[in-house]
Amino acid sequence: MAADRALAAAERSGDAVAIGAASRRVAKSLSYQQQPQAAVDFAIGAARRLSSDLEASGSLGLSTLGMLDLNAAIAAATLERSTAAVREAVEHVDEAAEVADRQGADLDEDHTKFGPTNVVLHRVDVLARFEDGWSALEAGEPLGVEAIGGLSKERLPSASSRWHAVCS
Repeated sequence: MAADRALAAAERSGDAVAIGAASRRVAKSLSYQQQPQAAVDFAIGAARRLSSDLEASGSLGLSTLGMLDLNAAIAAATLERSTAAVREAVEHVDEAAEVADRQGADLDEDHTKFGPTNVVLHRVDVLARFEDGWSALEAGEPLGVEAIGGLSKERLPSASSRWHAVCS
């Protein structure tokens, strides 16, 4: 309910970044309610609708756009395992990677820590959810100690637990 209210307020403001941030929260809420396909559709619909305005908003808009793609990837990774589901989830991570490349660095715009490192962590997460441990390990190879050290404390527990699960 709070995510829906935030989205309604953001829509009234007309601010693409606020709408995108609220849309991320609605998508997460749908995932938590065991509606992953609705979460994917909602996040991608928002990303497509807002993309030009978000891209014009600089790094804050790019972070918002990239996180919508990453939210869609994680939701898609909870769908029933199939070739199509894996392809869809990886495509959303690939889209986020393109946005991260345009952004150019790991930034903490709107507390997202969006950038190349976060994209790699999400790729590892998606592949691990599909029980593709070898690909997850390969995907995580670019991560260095400095990149992991730059993550916020909120990101470290989930990233490290997922990483340890893949390595076990």
